[in-house]
Amino acid sequence: MSDIAVRNEIVRLKLCFAELSRLTDVRPVDWRKQYVALRRVVNDCLVRMAANVAQLQDGTTVRPLVIRLNHLVSLHQAEWPVVSIDLDDPSYASSCERISSTIEQIADAMRQLRRAA
Repeated sequence: MSDIAVRNEIVRLKLCFAELSRLTDVRPVDWRKQYVALRRVVNDCLVRMAANVAQLQDGTTVRPLVIRLNHLVSLHQAEWPVVSIDLDDPSYASSCERISSTIEQIADAMRQLRRAA
């Protein structure tokens, strides 16, 4: 069950980051408020993912990636409080890309685990 739960959290994270990207592109009047709410969902996904990855029978390739993702998201949120986000700053985009890339690496590692099972 925990591999399904991890994959579900990967899907939730991808959806959250797609919505975060949409918000920064469209910028509705309350985009910052929506952004904060989505960050809460991201943090919830990360907690659930870490708990489920810990239960994986052979999660040795996935665990370090989840730890890295938690680290990257923490750094991103500390460096880019919602009120300070500068959408034109290349380091903001770079930070988002590192997070997205790590999510993809986790998804790939989970696919490899499933194939190996």
